Amino acid sequence: MRKLKILFFIASFVIAVFLGYVFINNNVEYSKNKVKTNDFKIIDISGEGKFYKNQIIDKDNIQKIDISEQGNINKLSIYVDNSTSFLFRFFNTFITVLPDSFLKYNQSKISFLSGEYYWDRKIYNKKKQAINNIIYLKNNKKLFLSQKGRIIISDTNIKIWNYKGALTLWSEEEEYKIKEGVYLSLVDGKTPTPIAFIPKPDLLRPADNLVISSLKDTIVQFQWKDLLDFKKNNETLYSLKLYSSKNMGKLPEELEKDISGSFSTERKADSSNIPVDFSALIETNTVYWRIFPLDKTNNIEGEPSEIRKLQIANFLINNKTSQMPPKLLIDPPSISGNIVILSGEADSFSRLFVDGKEYEIDDSGRFNLNISYEKEGIYTIIFELISPSDRKNVQKKIVRIH
Repeated sequence: MRKLKILFFIASFVIAVFLGYVFINNNVEYSKNKVKTNDFKIIDISGEGKFYKNQIIDKDNIQKIDISEQGNINKLSIYVDNSTSFLFRFFNTFITVLPDSFLKYNQSKISFLSGEYYWDRKIYNKKKQAINNIIYLKNNKKLFLSQKGRIIISDTNIKIWNYKGALTLWSEEEEYKIKEGVYLSLVDGKTPTPIAFIPKPDLLRPADNLVISSLKDTIVQFQWKDLLDFKKNNETLYSLKLYSSKNMGKLPEELEKDISGSFSTERKADSSNIPVDFSALIETNTVYWRIFPLDKTNNIEGEPSEIRKLQIANFLINNKTSQMPPKLLIDPPSISGNIVILSGEADSFSRLFVDGKEYEIDDSGRFNLNISYEKEGIYTIIFELISPSDRKNVQKKIVRIH
């Protein structure tokens, strides 16, 4: 009987220890999974509309929420209007949300429902290993984040760029392993095909925080190193995109001119050089920019360069002299028979048209051209020089052919 009591006591002790272990372990796991203050943190907000100061608007309840008190946020739906962008931290990852996007946050769970997002892991745990963050998408899809990438979500399509690391897209039907440097487009009802995109351009200039301090410096050369296959591959186009903030906020509408204008949000070029004239700057003296490579064959953007900032000295803003037309000096025409020889000096960043036909200006700013006429008579030759900001200098020369 005494032996039975001892065995019963030992068994009870073992069961008690086991239950205690399970209880402690469950509480530890609960503590690990519990929503912490810094799980969701707004870092920076740009634009107006539904975002201002430390407050955002809950789209479902249409009420202001003070994000400075993170302990109060456990469920949130955020709609970003067409002029607002923001940067937030989710666990160890910084995520940039572009205008016209919609996301939800609920107990350490982030859902991207529509819009455009960039992510970049910059925080690691004590073992220097990245935490495997999960982003929830529409139609029960999950995105296991890589170190760096981009996603665009529309009603019928999900476009994903994996810039760095291992990226996995999981759905109820299939799991996709998206390799580094690969783009994947998921269209409803179609089998996706992985496509390699063009790598990030290596920027040369302008340097970050460049300050334009005089009128002669308002034409800025955006340049980057040619990719190894640039001269061999004619299917690469480069796009310069301008922003109002470091988290890719939109420029004011009045500055968004057509693609040839100074403040187009996007200018494209087939070479590694895009000149932009900033003398028309009137609303802001700080502009952010980056370069995107574009594969013309597949019409897919590659990985963009880092974002850089340039500033305009205050005395240049609204300066009327900055609105002057580009420089054009025409030498006296020389006539040989029925051929008119024309030369002169012009702003090398501008485009020169003579009688509607475009002619080249060399790097030193000189031009030389010939025009032939079949009949004798008096002719008016029209010169039109157009700057990168669409300012024009129009001049005429009258010649007589004998």
